[in-house]
Amino acid sequence: VDANSYGCGSDAVRCVFLCANATVRGFTLFNGHTDSGGSSYADSVDTHGGGVSVANASSLASGQNRFVENCIITNCAAARGGGGHCGTYRKCRFLDNNAPKPGVAIYFGVVEGCFLDNNSGHSIIYKSKVWNSTILGTQRGSSTSAVNNEGTSETRYPVVNTILGTSSFVSSNLVNCAYSSTARNRWPDAPNVNPAVGDLRMGPDGVPLAGSVAIDAGDASQTPASLGDTDLAGGQRVYNGVMDIGCYEHDWRPKYAADLGKGVT
Repeated sequence: VDANSYGCGSDAVRCVFLCANATVRGFTLFNGHTDSGGSSYADSVDTHGGGVSVANASSLASGQNRFVENCIITNCAAARGGGGHCGTYRKCRFLDNNAPKPGVAIYFGVVEGCFLDNNSGHSIIYKSKVWNSTILGTQRGSSTSAVNNEGTSETRYPVVNTILGTSSFVSSNLVNCAYSSTARNRWPDAPNVNPAVGDLRMGPDGVPLAGSVAIDAGDASQTPASLGDTDLAGGQRVYNGVMDIGCYEHDWRPKYAADLGKGVT
């Protein structure tokens, strides 16, 4: 779905507007835009969700029965939520989206098993629930915040089993997340359950490479059943009896084959 007719402004065209109980599955949504909101960045549906927005959405809860699954959302722009505003995003890829306000890729969403890369702006995900995802910046180690769930009341926005591949983030509810030893949570007194801190070591596609702290560090009990038993690439979700942190699973088969002296079958 290409919505690149008018760019941002009063005649902007977003890709998808979701009504209650609707699902979009298997599409590439690109070049969607909303009104930029001018200098005020007015908080309205007209300025949020260049790729996807949700009808009558004013909070996280109001969009949870709208689903975007197995989609690529790319090169979209809005004042907030360049990629998506509200809704549940499952096994999607958010690439090259833009917004001047927090929520470059997603604003007020539920994010399950997604990959986010090269989204430019203030904070990649803003005030959202996040599970089993991989969030990278405009560059590896980017100063853009992977997640911004600021405020002491924001424990209702958990970030779980997720790779935070930027140099900073703001969250008061991190569980089983992986990040670099130089990354900083700008909400320093927040509880941080079972962190995996060290070398993220990923390939260019975000898949953990041998030696990554994300490997065998996930918690299946904290994973939504809706993600099933495959990773974002459709590969096996669990090797060695323990899932990895992030949306992709490291492929152990070459090592198994080498140990057995056989080729991978």
